[in-house]
Amino acid sequence: DQGVIRVDHSISDTHKIFGRSLNQVSRTADADRLPAFRNWLEFRAWNATLGDSWIARPTLVNLLTLTMNRTASLPGAANSFRWRDVGVRQPLAGPESDPTNSSLNVTGAFGFTQRVTLQLPRTIVHLNESISYNRGPHFLRGGFELRHLQEIRRTNNQIDGFFVFNGQFSQVPAADFLLGLPNSYAQAGNISEGL
Repeated sequence: DQGVIRVDHSISDTHKIFGRSLNQVSRTADADRLPAFRNWLEFRAWNATLGDSWIARPTLVNLLTLTMNRTASLPGAANSFRWRDVGVRQPLAGPESDPTNSSLNVTGAFGFTQRVTLQLPRTIVHLNESISYNRGPHFLRGGFELRHLQEIRRTNNQIDGFFVFNGQFSQVPAADFLLGLPNSYAQAGNISEGL
């Protein structure tokens, strides 16, 4: 889904202001193998621009624009699966309310991974000022640009843990899985946030 708003206004024959706004949201789901969980990816984008165009003389033009762009990528599992849902009673390494991903690998047999839940918003503010001057065969342009970028990443992706069954105990990975004897189990309670 997307929507656009556009506004143009002439203050005079030589002075114009304008504004643009674009909002876009898309959401997709996938489940590309069995066994698998439905994963989703939501992407949001919003862009707004304000501008001022002024023709001081036929040979001198000033253009000022201020743009703000905000995007957010929000992938994750459609339903947050926990090992507790199938009877595994291990302690959690983080708050139960935090979304997580779960992973299981039985070597040579099957495996599944739930997509990592991640929040990744990004904001860019851009200011552009330019002056153009034309005299005979000569054309000069000068100005400046300022750009500010901020990105925040937040995820807590290992509180439920990753199981690997490789046949270390019975020499048959599927048998180790049925006996509940994993070769390795990794778990961490790290909420990762950063700019």
